[in-house]
Amino acid sequence: MEIILILLVVALLALGLLLYRQFRKTNASPLDLVSLIQTNHQLMGDKLQQQERMLRETLQKQEHTATTSIGRLNERLAVISSAQKNISDLAGQIGTLQNVLDNKQARGLFGEFQLENLVKSALPPDSYALQHTLSNGRRVDCLIRFPNPPGATAVDSKFPLESYRALTAATTEETRKPLVRTFSADIVRHLEAIAERYIIPGETAESALMFVPSETIFAEIHAHHEAVVKKGHQLRVYIVSPSTLWATLNT
Repeated sequence: MEIILILLVVALLALGLLLYRQFRKTNASPLDLVSLIQTNHQLMGDKLQQQERMLRETLQKQEHTATTSIGRLNERLAVISSAQKNISDLAGQIGTLQNVLDNKQARGLFGEFQLENLVKSALPPDSYALQHTLSNGRRVDCLIRFPNPPGATAVDSKFPLESYRALTAATTEETRKPLVRTFSADIVRHLEAIAERYIIPGETAESALMFVPSETIFAEIHAHHEAVVKKGHQLRVYIVSPSTLWATLNT
């Protein structure tokens, strides 16, 4: 802005000098010269004010644009920071889950813990019983007390994770094939055990649930072990996961 002012002053002086020379050549009266100088001075003043106003508006727009850009940048940085925190939290949760799955005793409690949290968050205390002993002496992980029908529904959470871990650790198709059969056989045996232990006429519902504590394992069973799922339907033992438990119970 200072440069513009200097240029305008220089231009004004040059104009004055030019007018003076014209005055001497034309022999114009001093009043005419004064009038001409005043007119040009007014024009230069108006021009200067216009330039100053335009410059001020430009600077204000640039300042507004810069402020807006900085605000948007800060918002994006906040989103990135939040995403990084979520990723870090998820990595920590995955590490915790891996530690759980590496410990055999912890694996047995993992499904029970998940099932307990789901039930406690959705049902009043008098609508379920944890580690409930049935009339045949068998203890079920959770008995959900629905009115008839369907009646009290047993939910088992002791999923056989050993064979699944072996299956996921297989590195070749040759080693994977027998492990697939073992995994399927282990699930079927567990389904049969649930049907035998937790479906009691007159005491429980005519069906029971096998709770799988992982959506990944649940998806693996339904995608690649269709015969196992059908066997469960024949036994009236339905395989559920944390996201499908209540949907299955409501059907």
